[in-house]
Amino acid sequence: MTSLRSFARNVYSQYGEDGILAELFNQLSVSLGYFVEFGAWDGIHLSNCHALLEQGWEGCYIEGDAERYRQLCQNISQSSVHKIQRFVAIAGPNSLDEILKQISAPNDFDLLSIDIDGDDLAMWRSLTHYRPKCIVIEYNPTIPFDSLFENIPGETWGNSALSIDSFGRSTGYSLMATTETNLIYLDDKYSESVPLDTLTLADVAPGLRYFWGYDGTLLKGSISPSTETADIAPEFFRVPWAGSIAVQPIPRFLRLYKDEPSILNHSRRILAATIAIALRPASSLQRFKAKLVRRFPGR
Repeated sequence: MTSLRSFARNVYSQYGEDGILAELFNQLSVSLGYFVEFGAWDGIHLSNCHALLEQGWEGCYIEGDAERYRQLCQNISQSSVHKIQRFVAIAGPNSLDEILKQISAPNDFDLLSIDIDGDDLAMWRSLTHYRPKCIVIEYNPTIPFDSLFENIPGETWGNSALSIDSFGRSTGYSLMATTETNLIYLDDKYSESVPLDTLTLADVAPGLRYFWGYDGTLLKGSISPSTETADIAPEFFRVPWAGSIAVQPIPRFLRLYKDEPSILNHSRRILAATIAIALRPASSLQRFKAKLVRRFPGR
């Protein structure tokens, strides 16, 4: 059996998806297929489909942002491609099912690429009239791979690999490959006929863990199939995807273990509470009110 991960290669993709997909469709004997990609950005930037378009594939790009859609129209001139400016919704006229009906997409089209930084899994769940052969879907690698977490609708938090994988398997898809931010699935109808490894999350254990030490230190751990290592997150670190710099939530001089009684530690706890109230006055007031309600119910 062959591992698709060994074929990872970028033409336009971010983490080797172009090479993985090329080999997958080679094994499926699909030389000219049909793709659907959203959010498509400008049709080229970190696209999982543009390399296939250059090989003669047909398909559809969907992008909601007006400026990115303008760039998409400039970059993609092929008449074989539908370009749609729409924010895809879970239901209604802007649902993926309805959009695909409007363009008469094949019911079993070859590739669906979902990358919308939040409701990715909800969009896959909403697809009922179409069954793509292959699905590439983004997951949040900072959520522990063995945790069930699904994005709250409308938020930009992402989904855990386990939540996506649980749904994919329940609907008859096999996990064929993972990259740093994407899971790649193939309909079981086809996965059984190709000489390629199918995976479980335990085989690849993607992602990172962020967790707390007893003293309030933010730690991070990288995960591999056989080892897990942890280290203190730096005092200053880049927040994944957010494009901003963060600091340890609790300054080093205020980090302490609560079962170390002393006047100094008591003073540090009071100082930490004072800083929290100063930085988040509205949240602190709301929490104080909630405590009063619990302590004096009915008053």
